[in-house]
Amino acid sequence: MNKKKTFCIVLFFLLVFNTFLGIALLSAENNKDSDNFRYVGQDSEFLDRKDKLKSANGVNTLNYSSIFRNTTIIRRGFQSINITVNVSGFLAANKTYMRIYFTNNSDSLFNMSYIPGTNKNFTYTYTPRGNAPLGLQRVSFEIRNSTNYLLNTQTTYTNFTIRSTSMVGFNSSEYYRDEEVVADIAIDESDNYDWEILVVNATTASQQHIIQEFTKNPFQINFTIDESFDRVNSYYYVAVNLTEDFWTTWHADYFGFFIKNSDPVISNIKFSPSSVFREEFCVVTLNASDKESDMQGVNMKITDTNGQTVTIDNPELFNSQGNVFEGNFTIDGSRPKGNYNVEFTADDGNGGVTVQNTGVLIKNNAPDIDGYEINDIDTDERISVPYGDDLEFDFDVSDVEGISYITVELILEDPMADEKDEYEASVAYEDGGSELTIRTEDLSSGTWTVYVSVTDTDGETTDLDDDFDTGPQQITVVPDLISDILPWITLVVGSIIGIIVGIGVGYHTGKSKYAKYKPLEEKIPIKKEKKPAKKPTEEKPTPAKPKRVEKEIEKVSEKEEPKKPAPKRKIKRKL
Repeated sequence: MNKKKTFCIVLFFLLVFNTFLGIALLSAENNKDSDNFRYVGQDSEFLDRKDKLKSANGVNTLNYSSIFRNTTIIRRGFQSINITVNVSGFLAANKTYMRIYFTNNSDSLFNMSYIPGTNKNFTYTYTPRGNAPLGLQRVSFEIRNSTNYLLNTQTTYTNFTIRSTSMVGFNSSEYYRDEEVVADIAIDESDNYDWEILVVNATTASQQHIIQEFTKNPFQINFTIDESFDRVNSYYYVAVNLTEDFWTTWHADYFGFFIKNSDPVISNIKFSPSSVFREEFCVVTLNASDKESDMQGVNMKITDTNGQTVTIDNPELFNSQGNVFEGNFTIDGSRPKGNYNVEFTADDGNGGVTVQNTGVLIKNNAPDIDGYEINDIDTDERISVPYGDDLEFDFDVSDVEGISYITVELILEDPMADEKDEYEASVAYEDGGSELTIRTEDLSSGTWTVYVSVTDTDGETTDLDDDFDTGPQQITVVPDLISDILPWITLVVGSIIGIIVGIGVGYHTGKSKYAKYKPLEEKIPIKKEKKPAKKPTEEKPTPAKPKRVEKEIEKVSEKEEPKKPAPKRKIKRKL
């Protein structure tokens, strides 16, 4: 019995505790959500919850009879609409939100306030601002419990109309600097109003600046967007200030128009020179202007024929005078030739950007031939080379982009035969210069005209055809006449030598035979000339060679012959 009594007491206290705890949590939740209203896009914590709210199962709809409005038409700026809903049909309802869908396709969410002492009545009073859209606006409701769980699964709509005592129609919705604004004024004449028109920069009185003012109940105004509209990409307003005869209070309706920033304008782009050689200095000028601000600079970007960006030392053009901007650039020799794209970008600092593209022709530098030497002889001197010697060409050439090869062409013209011989040779260029050797054995004797040409890596060729010092020169290959008549000279000289030798041999032979026919007694003087006594030490005298004896006999006979009397010779001949 005691146990049952104790259990009942504990259960009673637990029920009381849970009741007080629920009341405290409900009060805290109401205090937390008692702020005025929230706009879509302004309360990201509410709209972007990770725990997305789920709808209740089944259909649970807010009845139209539970929606109350104090009016259906309001004038913006100074009239309001009060909307109240009763959510007693939702037992767990803890909070209610009202969403207004405006005619300009925007919407806003407002937190409705609980009316104390009522059976779950929630209310909100909406006052349209001066720039609120006119027309029929739709309203829906979201009923939620304490955990933000959505209770009504089917949307129920109501509506109201926003109208103005005045209307302003513009000739355009957006304007640029220097354009004219034409505004037609319409006033609801069902009430007795006087009005004045102001052009202002804001709808808030503390931030408002009057730009222009029109009085005396105008029905149309016009003005130009000039420097007094110092902000761009912003709204300005035509304010219609109204007053009734019975009222002493002025009311303003605001009608907005948008001023856009105009983009800068680039014009009169000029390159000097108009077509540029690589490694050549080029100056570029252009005009850049903006209606709302002073231009500070223009950027330049160059891309070659392969689409590669060219590095520029000073890519930003500077303001030389007024709206004239100037810059310069050079194209490296390693870049290809052809049409380059030049992109100019002007930024006015207000979000206005203009990109202007144009093209410039980048040309190839032709090779330069500063001269050449043949066998270390300058080409301004006469050159004669003996047949058989080599022609050594040493070239002094240059090119910005690079040289591929050098060609030498020799032409020998024969005016008598109306013909010509041609000889051509080429050599690849090497850093520092190139040399070419031509053998005269491959040429005919005569005077050859020399033509030199240089071809660079782009295929462009420079020919020496007009310069006196380095233009076409002549080389005389001197014929080797001795070599041509050498066989004849050899034949003639050989014949002469043969004749002389023959005469000598014949003479020598005749003399020898004549000496052999001499008498024996004529040998006695020869014996006398021999003096063996002079050589006592010689045990074995060397016998004289026959030829020597003959020569000695011949000499002796020649010496003694003039001493012999003529008659004696005749006697010997008779014997």
